[in-house]
Amino acid sequence: MRRLYHITRWNFIGILGIVSTVIIVVFMIIINKSNIYIDTNSNFANTAEFNQKLEVQKPKNIKILVLGDMMFDRGVRSKINTSGFAEIFGPATTTFAEYDLVVANLEGPISTYKSKTILDTNKSIPGFQFTFATGTAKALKDAGIDIVSLANNHTDNFGQSGLQQTRQLLDEAGVKYFGSPQNIDQNNSGISTSTCLQARNLGTQDGVTNANNICVGFIGWHEFGSKNHQEILKEIARLRPLVDYLVVFPHWGEEYKKTPHIEQVRLARVWTDAGADAVIGAHPHVIQQITRRTTADGRIVPIFYSLGNFIFDQYFSFDTTHGIGVEIEFPIPTVANSKDSTTSTISTSSRGVAQSATYKIINFSSVGSKVSIPDASSTDRMIKDIETVSGKSVWSWLKR
Repeated sequence: MRRLYHITRWNFIGILGIVSTVIIVVFMIIINKSNIYIDTNSNFANTAEFNQKLEVQKPKNIKILVLGDMMFDRGVRSKINTSGFAEIFGPATTTFAEYDLVVANLEGPISTYKSKTILDTNKSIPGFQFTFATGTAKALKDAGIDIVSLANNHTDNFGQSGLQQTRQLLDEAGVKYFGSPQNIDQNNSGISTSTCLQARNLGTQDGVTNANNICVGFIGWHEFGSKNHQEILKEIARLRPLVDYLVVFPHWGEEYKKTPHIEQVRLARVWTDAGADAVIGAHPHVIQQITRRTTADGRIVPIFYSLGNFIFDQYFSFDTTHGIGVEIEFPIPTVANSKDSTTSTISTSSRGVAQSATYKIINFSSVGSKVSIPDASSTDRMIKDIETVSGKSVWSWLKR
């Protein structure tokens, strides 16, 4: 019996070889299944750098920034003449770089007309008829501002000629615009505009119906021009099925007053019930009330009655030198948006995008014709001022 269990040395070596081969094959299968690849000559061998590169590849949410009034004449122009536009925008350009789209109110024309608020000595003098240097359009683009509103009480300060020059110079600089000082579609220039934003880090993807595109529309309205309320409602109905998020950007309200007048409240209600996803205003030169309302069809929409000044030379008070921008952040859509241009109803996908948006205020100050970020003390004061007119509950949905 003992002879049956006798294994020669050569038999043992053969068995050991077979077992070793099986182990190697199994190990290689496991390695392949796990997709493990180690290249000691690759930068990915560094775990921290590998994780960082993975992070860069993740798609980022789409963010836009909406700003208040910008004026580049009078004291601001005097500063530009001595220090240049970069000094005026200051650290704001770094902030702009974080956004996919930056929108603001352009409070005057860009034209070849001579300024009436600057002497030949470069001294600024009082006046309310503005014109901005022709280099302003390119400076806006270089700073990172993508779209401006022309629906205000100063863009026609030099008549139709000045307004037409403004549009032409903005076109040449690659800055889009919307709105009219008279609330009419002059020369097919449009009282609205829309743009589609592609989620960053996702590569090139064509078509506005792409799942990773969010289309945003802006409609301008000037309270002190031709009222044309019905035209705004028609424009809301026209754009609504074409965009995921629709903003009405009115120039309205009483200057230096922090609460909206009754007509502002009424119009905000009418526009949002008609389909607007947000109302974001300008003109009073101070921050006005911030609130939300539930529309007739059950949507919750924000209303920022006035963002205050972004760039202006009104240095006579804290309120006129401190304004806010509104950050609107959209999560990356997970399904393609279905748009039917034949209907004026709000599609499920666009409604979902708008209702999932989040909001945050970005504080700015403009002292000495230079934009800066307010210090902690100024920021605290701005927050308290907002709470006074809007209530502390505003922070339940608005980040700061």
